[in-house]
Amino acid sequence: PAPAGEGVSSSDALRRIKESYDRVFYPNLIATTLFLDSIRDTEGASFTVAGGPFTHHCPNPELYNTSMMGATLNHYGTILTANTKDSKCRANNLCCHYAIANPEELEKSHPSSSFGPLLDKDFGPVTDCRDWGKAFVRVAKGSERSGFICMHDAGETAILVKSKEWKWFPDQNKYGPVY
Repeated sequence: PAPAGEGVSSSDALRRIKESYDRVFYPNLIATTLFLDSIRDTEGASFTVAGGPFTHHCPNPELYNTSMMGATLNHYGTILTANTKDSKCRANNLCCHYAIANPEELEKSHPSSSFGPLLDKDFGPVTDCRDWGKAFVRVAKGSERSGFICMHDAGETAILVKSKEWKWFPDQNKYGPVY
């Protein structure tokens, strides 16, 4: 995150944004290039991209870098969904709107997610990242056709994991579970 009071226009912020893209976005782009074309015509195959918090808004200048990266990954997932609509492979995008951390971090008296205390105070409690991982497995094993799913809390993720299917709810402008 950017130091307090520093916006995206400073040279240091620009450097951190570039480093973030090099570390997070470009590896996803490379993975897609390597794997998606090889599974595009495979019946039942799926490819899921993970987005993150602050992609729909950015409440604090310290989160500009996180917000830009999450929004980039979300938009990239939308592009993949459109790009696979006529193939046998299903592309999906899971967007996490809550704080997650590795199990070792959760054992501490004051656990922090990978985004740090600034995010955690607004999006706590910090939850086990393995629970978030179950959503990826659920989407991969499902048969639903391409979607963009925002998970707002651990409870919503648990519902998705247990659901039989999910679909688009136009009145809520989102995908959600069907029981």
